[in-house]
Amino acid sequence: MGYNYAVFGFAPYSSFWREMRKIATLELLSNRRLEMLKHVRASEVDTGIRELYNLWANNSSSPVVVELKQWLEDLTLNVVVRMVAGKRYFGSAASSDDGEARRCQKAINQFFRLIGIFVVSDALPFVGWLDLQGHERAMKNTAKELDAILEGWLDEHRQRRVSAEIKDEGEQDFIDVMLSLKEEGRLLSFQYDANTSIKSTCLPVDLTESSGLTIPKATPLEAVLIPRLPSKLYGY
Repeated sequence: MGYNYAVFGFAPYSSFWREMRKIATLELLSNRRLEMLKHVRASEVDTGIRELYNLWANNSSSPVVVELKQWLEDLTLNVVVRMVAGKRYFGSAASSDDGEARRCQKAINQFFRLIGIFVVSDALPFVGWLDLQGHERAMKNTAKELDAILEGWLDEHRQRRVSAEIKDEGEQDFIDVMLSLKEEGRLLSFQYDANTSIKSTCLPVDLTESSGLTIPKATPLEAVLIPRLPSKLYGY
Protein backbone atom coordinates (compact mmCIF):
# COMPACT_ATOMS: atom_id res chain seq x y z
CA MET A 1 0.00 0.00 0.00
CA GLY A 2 3.05 2.25 0.25
CA TYR A 3 4.15 1.93 -3.40
CA ASN A 4 6.97 -0.44 -2.48
CA TYR A 5 8.36 1.98 0.14
CA ALA A 6 8.07 5.03 -2.14
CA VAL A 7 5.71 6.76 0.34
CA PHE A 8 8.18 8.69 2.48
CA GLY A 9 6.25 7.87 5.65
CA PHE A 10 7.14 4.20 5.12
CA ALA A 11 10.42 4.60 3.21
CA PRO A 12 13.82 3.84 4.77
CA TYR A 13 16.18 6.76 5.20
CA SER A 14 17.86 7.38 1.85
CA SER A 15 18.59 10.07 -0.74
CA PHE A 16 15.11 9.48 -2.19
CA TRP A 17 13.51 9.93 1.25
CA ARG A 18 15.44 13.16 1.84
CA GLU A 19 14.54 14.61 -1.55
CA MET A 20 10.84 13.73 -1.39
CA ARG A 21 10.59 15.05 2.16
CA LYS A 22 12.20 18.28 0.95
CA ILE A 23 9.71 18.54 -1.92
CA ALA A 24 6.77 17.90 0.40
CA THR A 25 8.03 20.44 2.94
CA LEU A 26 9.13 23.22 0.58
CA GLU A 27 6.82 22.80 -2.41
CA LEU A 28 3.57 21.26 -1.14
CA LEU A 29 3.16 22.09 2.54
CA SER A 30 5.18 25.27 2.92
CA ASN A 31 3.61 28.27 4.62
CA ARG A 32 3.55 30.05 1.27
CA ARG A 33 1.74 27.20 -0.50
CA LEU A 34 -0.81 26.76 2.27
CA GLU A 35 -1.39 30.51 2.32
CA MET A 36 -2.11 30.43 -1.42
CA LEU A 37 -4.58 27.60 -0.88
CA LYS A 38 -6.30 28.96 2.21
CA HIS A 39 -9.19 30.14 0.02
CA VAL A 40 -9.95 26.45 -0.62
CA ARG A 41 -10.44 25.75 3.07
CA ALA A 42 -12.49 28.89 3.61
CA SER A 43 -14.72 28.35 0.57
CA GLU A 44 -15.40 24.70 1.46
CA VAL A 45 -16.46 25.58 4.99
CA ASP A 46 -18.63 28.41 3.67
CA THR A 47 -20.20 26.11 1.08
CA GLY A 48 -20.78 23.36 3.65
CA ILE A 49 -22.52 25.74 6.06
CA ARG A 50 -24.58 27.20 3.21
CA GLU A 51 -25.73 23.73 2.17
CA LEU A 52 -26.79 22.99 5.74
CA TYR A 53 -28.80 26.19 5.72
CA ASN A 54 -30.41 25.22 2.40
CA LEU A 55 -31.46 21.87 3.87
CA TRP A 56 -33.24 23.73 6.65
CA ALA A 57 -34.76 26.31 4.29
CA ASN A 58 -35.97 23.68 1.82
CA ASN A 59 -37.70 21.84 4.67
CA SER A 60 -40.01 24.80 5.35
CA SER A 61 -37.65 26.06 8.05
CA SER A 62 -38.28 22.92 10.08
CA PRO A 63 -35.54 20.91 11.82
CA VAL A 64 -33.54 18.54 9.62
CA VAL A 65 -31.56 15.56 10.88
CA VAL A 66 -27.91 15.73 9.79
CA GLU A 67 -25.33 13.04 10.52
CA LEU A 68 -22.58 15.36 11.72
CA LYS A 69 -19.79 12.77 11.58
CA GLN A 70 -20.49 12.06 7.90
CA TRP A 71 -20.87 15.78 7.15
CA LEU A 72 -17.47 16.52 8.70
CA GLU A 73 -15.86 13.61 6.83
CA ASP A 74 -17.30 14.88 3.54
CA LEU A 75 -16.18 18.43 4.29
CA THR A 76 -12.65 17.32 5.17
CA LEU A 77 -12.34 15.17 2.06
CA ASN A 78 -13.58 18.06 -0.09
CA VAL A 79 -10.86 20.32 1.30
CA VAL A 80 -8.11 17.73 0.89
CA VAL A 81 -9.07 16.57 -2.60
CA ARG A 82 -9.36 20.17 -3.81
CA MET A 83 -5.88 20.91 -2.47
CA VAL A 84 -4.37 17.72 -3.88
CA ALA A 85 -6.29 17.29 -7.14
CA GLY A 86 -8.47 20.37 -7.63
CA LYS A 87 -11.72 18.40 -7.40
CA ARG A 88 -14.79 18.69 -5.20
CA TYR A 89 -16.35 15.35 -4.30
CA PHE A 90 -19.44 16.21 -2.25
CA GLY A 91 -22.17 18.81 -2.33
CA SER A 92 -24.18 20.60 -4.99
CA ALA A 93 -21.06 21.76 -6.85
CA ALA A 94 -19.37 18.35 -6.90
CA SER A 95 -17.11 17.77 -9.91
CA SER A 96 -17.57 13.99 -9.96
CA ASP A 97 -20.22 11.40 -9.25
CA ASP A 98 -20.97 10.32 -5.69
CA GLY A 99 -19.78 6.78 -6.44
CA GLU A 100 -16.17 7.83 -7.01
CA ALA A 101 -16.27 10.00 -3.88
CA ARG A 102 -17.50 7.15 -1.68
CA ARG A 103 -14.93 4.80 -3.22
CA CYS A 104 -12.17 7.22 -2.27
CA GLN A 105 -13.54 7.71 1.24
CA LYS A 106 -13.92 3.97 1.76
CA ALA A 107 -10.40 3.24 0.49
CA ILE A 108 -8.89 5.82 2.85
CA ASN A 109 -10.77 4.41 5.85
CA GLN A 110 -9.74 0.88 4.85
CA PHE A 111 -6.11 1.98 4.52
CA PHE A 112 -5.99 3.25 8.09
CA ARG A 113 -7.79 0.18 9.39
CA LEU A 114 -5.28 -2.13 7.73
CA ILE A 115 -2.06 -0.35 8.76
CA GLY A 116 -3.10 -0.57 12.41
CA ILE A 117 -4.37 -4.13 12.40
CA PHE A 118 -2.61 -7.13 13.96
CA VAL A 119 -1.35 -9.59 11.34
CA VAL A 120 -0.29 -13.07 12.44
CA SER A 121 2.50 -13.25 9.86
CA ASP A 122 4.21 -10.25 11.50
CA ALA A 123 4.89 -12.49 14.51
CA LEU A 124 5.14 -15.78 12.57
CA PRO A 125 6.56 -14.93 9.11
CA PHE A 126 6.59 -18.57 7.98
CA VAL A 127 2.76 -18.62 7.82
CA GLY A 128 2.58 -15.43 5.75
CA TRP A 129 1.95 -17.29 2.48
CA LEU A 130 -1.27 -18.72 3.94
CA ASP A 131 -2.81 -15.26 4.52
CA LEU A 132 -4.89 -16.82 7.30
CA GLN A 133 -6.76 -13.62 8.16
CA GLY A 134 -7.19 -12.38 4.60
CA HIS A 135 -5.44 -9.12 5.43
CA GLU A 136 -2.85 -9.39 2.66
CA ARG A 137 -5.60 -9.77 0.07
CA ALA A 138 -7.44 -6.78 1.57
CA MET A 139 -4.23 -4.71 1.46
CA LYS A 140 -3.68 -5.53 -2.20
CA ASN A 141 -7.27 -4.60 -3.04
CA THR A 142 -7.01 -1.31 -1.12
CA ALA A 143 -3.68 -0.48 -2.77
CA LYS A 144 -5.21 -1.16 -6.19
CA GLU A 145 -8.23 1.03 -5.39
CA LEU A 146 -6.15 3.97 -4.16
CA ASP A 147 -3.78 3.68 -7.12
CA ALA A 148 -6.71 3.73 -9.57
CA ILE A 149 -8.05 6.90 -7.95
CA LEU A 150 -4.66 8.64 -7.96
CA GLU A 151 -3.98 7.54 -11.54
CA GLY A 152 -7.34 9.00 -12.57
CA TRP A 153 -6.42 12.34 -11.00
CA LEU A 154 -3.06 12.28 -12.79
CA ASP A 155 -4.70 11.54 -16.16
CA GLU A 156 -7.11 14.46 -15.73
CA HIS A 157 -4.22 16.82 -15.01
CA ARG A 158 -2.18 15.55 -17.96
CA GLN A 159 -5.12 16.09 -20.30
CA ARG A 160 -5.60 19.64 -19.04
CA ARG A 161 -1.92 20.42 -19.58
CA VAL A 162 -2.01 18.95 -23.09
CA SER A 163 -4.96 21.22 -23.91
CA ALA A 164 -2.96 24.18 -22.51
CA GLU A 165 -5.26 24.66 -19.51
CA ILE A 166 -2.47 25.89 -17.22
CA LYS A 167 -3.63 27.34 -13.91
CA ASP A 168 -2.25 30.44 -12.23
CA GLU A 169 0.20 29.66 -9.45
CA GLY A 170 -2.35 30.52 -6.78
CA GLU A 171 -4.82 28.06 -8.29
CA GLN A 172 -2.41 25.16 -8.71
CA ASP A 173 -3.10 22.07 -6.65
CA PHE A 174 -0.46 19.63 -5.41
CA ILE A 175 -0.56 17.46 -8.53
CA ASP A 176 -0.05 20.54 -10.73
CA VAL A 177 3.04 21.39 -8.68
CA MET A 178 4.41 17.84 -8.90
CA LEU A 179 3.87 17.70 -12.68
CA SER A 180 5.73 21.01 -13.01
CA LEU A 181 8.62 19.51 -11.03
CA LYS A 182 8.55 16.51 -13.35
CA GLU A 183 8.80 18.78 -16.40
CA GLU A 184 11.77 20.52 -14.76
CA GLY A 185 13.48 17.12 -14.44
CA ARG A 186 13.48 17.08 -10.64
CA LEU A 187 11.74 13.69 -10.41
CA LEU A 188 13.86 11.78 -12.91
CA SER A 189 16.89 10.84 -10.81
CA PHE A 190 15.16 8.46 -8.41
CA GLN A 191 14.80 4.67 -8.30
CA TYR A 192 11.05 5.13 -8.89
CA ASP A 193 9.45 6.48 -12.05
CA ALA A 194 8.04 10.02 -11.97
CA ASN A 195 4.40 8.91 -11.82
CA THR A 196 5.07 6.71 -8.79
CA SER A 197 6.95 9.57 -7.12
CA ILE A 198 3.99 11.90 -7.69
CA LYS A 199 1.37 9.44 -6.43
CA SER A 200 3.44 8.35 -3.44
CA THR A 201 3.96 11.98 -2.41
CA CYS A 202 0.32 13.01 -2.77
CA LEU A 203 -0.97 9.87 -1.04
CA PRO A 204 0.21 10.64 2.52
CA VAL A 205 -1.04 14.23 2.23
CA ASP A 206 -4.43 12.93 1.11
CA LEU A 207 -4.60 10.22 3.77
CA THR A 208 -3.38 12.09 6.83
CA GLU A 209 -5.41 15.19 6.18
CA SER A 210 -8.55 13.23 5.35
CA SER A 211 -8.39 11.74 8.81
CA GLY A 212 -7.58 15.09 10.41
CA LEU A 213 -4.46 13.72 12.11
CA THR A 214 -1.71 16.20 11.27
CA ILE A 215 -0.83 19.65 9.97
CA PRO A 216 -3.51 21.88 11.50
CA LYS A 217 -2.92 24.51 8.79
CA ALA A 218 -4.30 22.15 6.16
CA THR A 219 -7.47 21.05 7.94
CA PRO A 220 -10.88 22.69 7.69
CA LEU A 221 -11.26 22.70 11.47
CA GLU A 222 -9.07 25.80 11.59
CA ALA A 223 -11.68 27.70 9.61
CA VAL A 224 -14.50 26.21 11.69
CA LEU A 225 -12.97 27.05 15.05
CA ILE A 226 -11.78 30.58 14.30
CA PRO A 227 -14.81 32.88 14.60
CA ARG A 228 -15.29 35.39 11.81
CA LEU A 229 -17.51 37.73 13.82
CA PRO A 230 -16.25 40.07 16.56
CA SER A 231 -16.18 38.27 19.90
CA LYS A 232 -18.56 40.80 21.50
CA LEU A 233 -21.36 39.60 19.21
CA TYR A 234 -21.21 36.09 20.71
CA GLY A 235 -22.36 37.44 24.07
CA TYR A 236 -25.89 38.17 22.84
